[in-house]
Amino acid sequence: MDKIFIVGFSGAGKSTVGKRLASRLGWQFYDTDSFIERKYHLSIPDFFEKYGENAFRICENAALKELLHEQQAVIATGGGTPCFFDNMDEMLQHGWVIYLKLSATSLFTRLQHSHKARPLTAGKDNAQLLEYIESTLQLRETYYNKAHFNMKGESLSLPSLVEIVKEKVLEK
Repeated sequence: MDKIFIVGFSGAGKSTVGKRLASRLGWQFYDTDSFIERKYHLSIPDFFEKYGENAFRICENAALKELLHEQQAVIATGGGTPCFFDNMDEMLQHGWVIYLKLSATSLFTRLQHSHKARPLTAGKDNAQLLEYIESTLQLRETYYNKAHFNMKGESLSLPSLVEIVKEKVLEK
């Protein structure tokens, strides 16, 4: 299999890690959110505002299905992507899935200081944000934990990740 999917909660660093991993492997990098933004000429927050979350999840599923045809690709997914439709099963069947696992506290700190607009966390005060992260992470981990590899995000070393990918993924 010549695709690697990076999954995890919003703010886990999927795009950053994915770009760097793709660069080290000499593969293409795709981000499902950016893919949707380019295709529909709308930012993700604007898409949510105009069409709602359900429409976004349908477009996200379609984007993922399109990206399944790419070869030698690292694909960073949206935080909710694995949790809707058959997305996680599709990723598991078509490539290797890596879960960037971070604690709710680490995610809270990252999202608190994020400059990126995120529709599902917008407008929440600190207490609401932490409660949202804890409850949503608990639900989503059912899907995230199906990944082939779980990587501790707080102590992730890119050289170690590249070695694991080369050893366990590329040689199979």
